[in-house]
Amino acid sequence: MVRFDGAAVRRARPWTGAAAACGALALTAALAALPWTSRWAAHVDALAFDVQVRWIRLRGAPETFRFEPDIAIVGIDAASLHAIGATRLADRRAVEALGAALAGIASAGPRVIVIDLAPSAYGADARSALLDGIAQASAEAPVVLVAERDASGRFLPPPDDLLEAARHGASPVLGTPLDAIDVDGVARRAPARVGALPTVVEAVARRLGRADAADGWIDFTRGAPFAYVPLEYAARWHRTGDAERLRAVFGDRIVLVGDLLPGAQRVELPLPLANWEPGRRAPRVVAHAQALRSLVGAGLVRPAAGWIPVALAFAFALTAAPANAMLRWSALFVGALAAFVWAAALHAEGRFVPLGHAVIAGVLAVVLRAALDRRHPGGSAAR
Repeated sequence: MVRFDGAAVRRARPWTGAAAACGALALTAALAALPWTSRWAAHVDALAFDVQVRWIRLRGAPETFRFEPDIAIVGIDAASLHAIGATRLADRRAVEALGAALAGIASAGPRVIVIDLAPSAYGADARSALLDGIAQASAEAPVVLVAERDASGRFLPPPDDLLEAARHGASPVLGTPLDAIDVDGVARRAPARVGALPTVVEAVARRLGRADAADGWIDFTRGAPFAYVPLEYAARWHRTGDAERLRAVFGDRIVLVGDLLPGAQRVELPLPLANWEPGRRAPRVVAHAQALRSLVGAGLVRPAAGWIPVALAFAFALTAAPANAMLRWSALFVGALAAFVWAAALHAEGRFVPLGHAVIAGVLAVVLRAALDRRHPGGSAAR
């Protein structure tokens, strides 16, 4: 007959069952609030976001690869500069072509024109041609000029004469770029404004009457990779009076004019979205185009209710409750898989559920429970 030491069982009891789970849960909650665990959680959230995007797109929903006609990009590329006899963006002929392209875009009746160029691109030569083009554009539709940052992080607005030419009623003239990046250096968000200037997305959203939906995650689950219209094409259509072509390409659209040259500022995106070059690093105007595509389409991806990540973290921490170690790890794996599938379904509907803290809570709870069982093996023996 096997005899049990009642005192040993009483000493082990606090480390078993619900008491062990509650202790692990309390310690996990404390650890998950620390900065280093928050950084881990941010990495998990970023990875989950990207995997969900790819999984949703692989499901082949019709809207996933559909070309969205609401957005048009006019790109300043090397071929355009060569065709007009310029060597750099600030050359007289390039500035004149930019002014002509803007006048042509304006004649087509666009909804908004976003000029995403560095201040140096506007040049000192042919200033009147550029100002005329911007003035004609702003007479037909709001013009948003992207403000750049200097080395200290301060925004550098375009010259005053360009700002004056771009004024269109009460519409915002300046917008800050989407240069906020996640912990892994990838641009996924259209953040709320910082300071007095609106973001590019907010400036356009106010024109479209959707100012309340101007911040969130960019929706990368929908839309085909972007093509662009070379600057030289838009300028030529204007100069030859090809109004029909201009209306077909730019009419009633949000038009972005951006720098596509090799030295243009680029951002890392979750997936390739520029069909003229490989890889996930794309000119910044592509990130702006995808954000605005999200705004006028199904909308930006908004965060799920705040209680959901907390409830998930609590549920994941409770995977430490079973007495069997294999059962604990199995419950954690199955729970993580189910949470991912559920979160991906919400992502497809325009809601993002951060899973990072929940995963960290579950892993820490299971690891801590295993450590407690090793330190107090009497409870397991008594059972």
